[in-house]
Amino acid sequence: MTSPGHFRALTALLLLRPASRCFFKDRNSPPRRRFYNFADHHQELRKPVHEGRADFCGSFPAFASDESQPLVAEPHAPDTFQRCKLIGPSESATRLRISCTSILLQQRRSDERCDTPIVSTAPCSAMMRCAALFSSAGDDRLLLVNLGADLFLRPAPEPLLAPPERRGWRVKWSSESPDYGGDGTPQIETTAGWLIPGRAAFLLQPAATQDLPDAKLSEKD
Repeated sequence: MTSPGHFRALTALLLLRPASRCFFKDRNSPPRRRFYNFADHHQELRKPVHEGRADFCGSFPAFASDESQPLVAEPHAPDTFQRCKLIGPSESATRLRISCTSILLQQRRSDERCDTPIVSTAPCSAMMRCAALFSSAGDDRLLLVNLGADLFLRPAPEPLLAPPERRGWRVKWSSESPDYGGDGTPQIETTAGWLIPGRAAFLLQPAATQDLPDAKLSEKD
């Protein structure tokens, strides 16, 4: 129900925002198996729990018919639990997603400011959000999440995009890195304006202003 680019961007938003996050059922990678309700109830509860589950599932059209009711797995059956186990990351796409998540978790652990409550967010367009994570040492971070089309800002009107005094921004992490199956990351902040690719997320850190490229965005762009 989503694209690889959207998935990577939303993963970055989930992991880099303040406060701890909890994954359920390998949410860092879309599962390739159904998830069944399973439980380790004692003997007296097993039958009523299964009957209650079947009755509840019967409220959904897909399980309302007599032929579909037997498909409601017995929560206490060992096979139900085994059927929920995840398939190993054998596919290349799954390995790329795991690599992306691992790097983001490393970034979160190494960057204490990700857990600071000093954070401001603002919209840059209908599908674009930015979040500034402020550090008492002045070493701020800027998280950009663009779930829409490529966005060109000339000028950039949002105050949160302004870098620390006498500095600019450079990309520290990009969901468009080829390491995760992306198409590569262009220079986002240039002397001509901002170019923020769509369906992607970027973590920026302060940089010396002389490091900014003197790129020009054409009228066609």
